[in-house]
Amino acid sequence: MALPARLAAALGRHPDDLTEDDLQRAVENHIPESVDLDWKKDFYKGTDAGKKELAKDVSAMANTAGGIVVIGVNDGEQDHAHNLAPFDPVQGHGEEWIRSVLANWVQPVVPNVGVRLVKSVAEAGKIYWVLTVPASTQAPHAVAAPGNDYHFRVHVRHGTTIRSLAESEIAQRYRDRFQAASDDADRLHHITDAGFDYLSGYLTSTARGTGPKTNDYPAWVSLAVVPSARGTHPVSTRADREAAFDRFVKLTDKCVSPNVQPGRPCWLAAANFASRAYRPASFTRTAASTRRCPSTSRATTPTMTVPSGCSNEDSNSTSWPWYRLPPPGVRKPEQPAT
Repeated sequence: MALPARLAAALGRHPDDLTEDDLQRAVENHIPESVDLDWKKDFYKGTDAGKKELAKDVSAMANTAGGIVVIGVNDGEQDHAHNLAPFDPVQGHGEEWIRSVLANWVQPVVPNVGVRLVKSVAEAGKIYWVLTVPASTQAPHAVAAPGNDYHFRVHVRHGTTIRSLAESEIAQRYRDRFQAASDDADRLHHITDAGFDYLSGYLTSTARGTGPKTNDYPAWVSLAVVPSARGTHPVSTRADREAAFDRFVKLTDKCVSPNVQPGRPCWLAAANFASRAYRPASFTRTAASTRRCPSTSRATTPTMTVPSGCSNEDSNSTSWPWYRLPPPGVRKPEQPAT
């Protein structure tokens, strides 16, 4: 989950892995609250006021820079971790209750919120809750009582406090959301075209007197992927590359139909062209794919989500070449150089 790197540096561990010992060190070091960190002593009450407070805390984080809400650490009204305050679990108010409140009180729902229980070792039977909230690509998120679509507020973090946005600020946030979606679509088409150009060149190459790779195994899948969160995502080491390729392969598996399984040469070539197409260190958000299905000669255009399989339905055609499956017994190509 993408969260501010500052949090891991301040807490000594990624927020997803925090333990009671880490929270105790935060107390000893007087780690302060900030725009991306909120210490809370008491768990949210089951009243409408308590549900609204939970929705407001999470949506404000999502509307700003992302961050974490730690429940069970008292700030002593000094805006820093003052002492640990684990509490007894509340019957019927666990992870499911938290997610239900967020689903019903926040519009649109904040995606990818982490909800994790941390058991206390110092005080047996007591617990903490850690809510991890990534900066949302769907902001602004508004808080409103269930069924009340006409009385809502949009909140953001302002230092260690929360404030409501004015109407003009909300309007600007919506303009930013729509512009970002347009920019992402443009960037995605650019990445898709660059990657497919590389793949097409590889498949049709007759370097060193060899025949084009399409003669050996002409069915390929072209998949373009960019991060779902904005920011700098450097791929500068071999480990970074291999981790990115592993994620790429998993997405490729979801892209193809049950009748077309990506062989190793297929995805190695895809990863190869992707690594060259992704040379810039900073990418934009969202993901899409370009697919070739054995049962149709129509090519699908990139979509805003990774599809679960190929479709035979009509779509906007493209000028990209179509490669058919080879007859049984035709050998697969050699592994392309990476």
